[in-house]
Amino acid sequence: MFGIGPEDIRKAWDLLKKYRYLPLSLPQRTIGLKRAARAALSPLLTEYLINEFPAAPFLRCNGHLYPVAAFRPLAGPVRVRKETDCPLHLDTKWSPKTPVRGRAFYWLQRSQINAENRNTFIMKTLTTDPLFLTCGIADFMAGLYSAHALEWELHQAVGSAEVRGKPTVAEVRRRLTLRQQLLSNVSNPLLDGNGRVAPVAASVLLAYADDNKLRLFLRRRGPHSIVYDRGKWHVYPSAMFQAPCCDYETEFSLIHLALWEYVEELFDVPDPKDRRSDPKWFYSLDSVRELMNMIREETAQLWLTGIALNMSSLRPEVLMLLCISDKEWFSRHQTGEAGAQVFRYSKEIAVSGEATGQLFLRPILKGGPEEMFDRLNFAPYSVVPVGAAALYLGIEALNKIAGTSAATDGASTG
Repeated sequence: MFGIGPEDIRKAWDLLKKYRYLPLSLPQRTIGLKRAARAALSPLLTEYLINEFPAAPFLRCNGHLYPVAAFRPLAGPVRVRKETDCPLHLDTKWSPKTPVRGRAFYWLQRSQINAENRNTFIMKTLTTDPLFLTCGIADFMAGLYSAHALEWELHQAVGSAEVRGKPTVAEVRRRLTLRQQLLSNVSNPLLDGNGRVAPVAASVLLAYADDNKLRLFLRRRGPHSIVYDRGKWHVYPSAMFQAPCCDYETEFSLIHLALWEYVEELFDVPDPKDRRSDPKWFYSLDSVRELMNMIREETAQLWLTGIALNMSSLRPEVLMLLCISDKEWFSRHQTGEAGAQVFRYSKEIAVSGEATGQLFLRPILKGGPEEMFDRLNFAPYSVVPVGAAALYLGIEALNKIAGTSAATDGASTG
């Protein structure tokens, strides 16, 4: 009847038994998105976060407070030449206990993304003196149920409090039932990953030399991003820290991750399933070999600039800087000169740029990140929180690495 057979009914029933929650209706999704948009513009969100985490090192710039904590290495940016340079450790035996799931957000987000449920590195503990992140492993969808759901719930609570004319921290806190259930036994969720599944991601600020300027790769998030980040500015490339081959020795690597995201997002290289038995399958690609050679010859440098924590989701992001000093690099890949692979930005970029569908390549302005944020109108509502931290700490690092005068000589505002 109606083209539905017994097998379809069985699959539907199995799905309901597994998740015990029906997908959100269209009106529910619409109302939820409107509340999230309202929350992003509301000072009540900032007020709640300051009250909840008064000692957090919030990113502040030009009179704005961004909903992200930025932790810097004590000795300054860390040059990444080999894996032992990275302040990371993997504990494969650890997993957090998360008895409660934020199913409403899961269905809202899951219906609008095409993501595989890969093994993902998650936060176990974070120390700040010295800066060090210990990770465990969970599946990607568990993060949608947990850390991402915490952010969605907070945005809904702030939006609802505004709509109902009760814009107080107490009213917001009263509505955060999932947060209370997940984090009630965690004394410091900024440094302790227990109680939730907090997927780790990485954001790389790509900077390259262009006629005595240092230009930055920036972008707007596209329609396949987390729902409340769409259309916001972010650095490029960025990605979840995952292990699709389950080869943790190889894939728990910031260098490996940076190489893959570089070739995937700048040259639109797909991730074919039939090659996943070898996590290094893409190392033989010309663009990857070129970047590895540039790193060896020091015409490209990879730096760790810090670790950010999205204060709404309590999810960590490793912040890196890829600085390319080969002045021919960009033009070579723009034109295909000498057989170089031509830039072919991923679909995420092709649909997220303004008008042209291209990346925005901005020169660093004299004075540092404050002027850059002001020039681009990087208010908290217009930029992904961890993207703001990656850009700010990345520009700080560039000035420390090259010296302020060398990094900004000849910079324009075009």
